[in-house]
Amino acid sequence: MSHASPKRPYANLAEWDDVRAATHATGQRIAHVIADTLRLQFPAAAYLVMHRCDYSGDLYLDSVRDARSVYVWDFRQEGGPGRSYAPIPSELAQGGSLLAAWGRRDPTNPAHLQFLLQELDWAGCGFDVLPDDLDGAAGTDDRWDETNSPELCLLLSDQARPARWDHDALRPYSAVRPAPRA
Repeated sequence: MSHASPKRPYANLAEWDDVRAATHATGQRIAHVIADTLRLQFPAAAYLVMHRCDYSGDLYLDSVRDARSVYVWDFRQEGGPGRSYAPIPSELAQGGSLLAAWGRRDPTNPAHLQFLLQELDWAGCGFDVLPDDLDGAAGTDDRWDETNSPELCLLLSDQARPARWDHDALRPYSAVRPAPRA
């Protein structure tokens, strides 16, 4: 049996690599919008912590935390298992460039933030994991039914550090990488 030629030319895998690189670069710029917005809203913010549902794989907002992992903002204001998010306080100036970057999305609406993060995840842009040695890292927070699953995070300041330095995550800000041990 002969193999028919495609109706369209084959895609070049280098083109795919270019698209993935461009997607990651744009995702990095969107991560900067998110980080700068959250730091305006919460000046002590260092980590945006997310939880991946083990069943659906969807991302859910958990909290904004400082460099020691102390809660600055808890997205689940009621503390129960539901995900009824309270609006995020906003210090964004009307008409500023950061606000304009959000387009039709509202930076005070947690559902808009959550969906934006979910879109980045669907596009293949990864997130860091909250370091285990921080207070409130996976296994120490009983607010989620799933225990011992790593909490994903976006580093929001130069005081934040990833659990793994060699991970290709969206990283708008980060502490200085420690020098390798000799």
